[in-house]
Amino acid sequence: MSTSKKSTIWTRNFICMMAANFLMLMSNFSTNTLVSTYASFLGAAPLLMGFLTGLFYGIALAMRPVAGPVQTRVNHRKLLIGVFALGVIVNIGYSMFHSIPMFLAFRVLHGVQYAFYGSLSMTVAADSVPQEKLASGLGFYALSGAVAQAIAPQIGINLRAWGTAQRGEDFGYTILFAFAALMMALSLIPLFILRDTQKDRPAAASAVRTGKWYQQIISRHAIVPAIIMMLIMMSFANFNSFMVPFGEELGIADIGIFFTVFAGAMLVIRPVSGWLSDKLGLRRVLLPALLFFCAACLVIGSANAIPLILVGAIPAAIGFGTGNPLTQAWSVQTETRERRSVASNTLYVGMDIGFFFGPLLGGIIRDITGNYRSIILFGAVPLALAVVIFLVAWKPCARRIEEVQALDSAMEEQTA
Repeated sequence: MSTSKKSTIWTRNFICMMAANFLMLMSNFSTNTLVSTYASFLGAAPLLMGFLTGLFYGIALAMRPVAGPVQTRVNHRKLLIGVFALGVIVNIGYSMFHSIPMFLAFRVLHGVQYAFYGSLSMTVAADSVPQEKLASGLGFYALSGAVAQAIAPQIGINLRAWGTAQRGEDFGYTILFAFAALMMALSLIPLFILRDTQKDRPAAASAVRTGKWYQQIISRHAIVPAIIMMLIMMSFANFNSFMVPFGEELGIADIGIFFTVFAGAMLVIRPVSGWLSDKLGLRRVLLPALLFFCAACLVIGSANAIPLILVGAIPAAIGFGTGNPLTQAWSVQTETRERRSVASNTLYVGMDIGFFFGPLLGGIIRDITGNYRSIILFGAVPLALAVVIFLVAWKPCARRIEEVQALDSAMEEQTA
């Protein structure tokens, strides 16, 4: 009976989560590509610039031992509203106070917000689609992020440029972060429409199945996809953080077009990759994606002009646009429905580490080599390592997914 109700991914909750995710990422992507230049504007040296860029994810990582248990105990809808509201406060703070100490303070708060946002949103989205369409559902969920990524970076660059032309660079960044705060405020609307489904589950039974509090921080079954995600994000973080200064280094006036082409290609690949994974199996789709992304780092890092950079944007979009949502789907498939938030939290530990150490290593590489090209080329290294780990670890991971599917099916039969 429950299967017939969820025969489609387009449920009320799934649509609400896609809308909230889109607006949230409009806020994030409009500012993330300019965080390194903003830190430089405030007077930060390259190494400090990389640290401030990655601090957001370092704080999120430190919060994971709290975020995991909280997500299994606190009502998801109420927690999402609180987490997204914190994002509004943070971006208002960015827009009002322009100094390294204040940026540091609000960056810490932003990291706390992100510690809850990603894994919690993904868990609610995964719970809103049928199990047999999980990869397709999360592919479409990721599509909302791809749309935001296609338009938000250029909007952010244009807003900063407009504000700078009007009243100076300080005002340019004020306008940028005010826009980010507005997007965060709008993201609260679909969360208030979200239907609360947790009240239908017996709390005591749920607590038994999720385990003791310390078992709700990390899932050992989700460690391998978390490591793969960490390596993917180390490479992506350098694209996201250093593409603008890389373009300036090459004398390219409008490097923002890279983000438009990159994200535009992801609009096509993300729903297709999820469908292919459901049909062909995750291994046959994820492995080529990692190889595509690795090759893209070498192509873009070798470029001297915008045409070759845009050529590299296509395999980068195929690689990241496929690898990211499929690794997310892989992680939640390693745990039963009641412990999906724990698997999601584990995945985001890997993501946080990748996002923190990617820009930090990028800043170190920039100091050593004196150029941004080497940072982009370095992105191929963690992706090559991800391919090796995937090949070694896939078979036991596949067996675990089969076990979880059997456990979830048995649980559904008992509660039917």
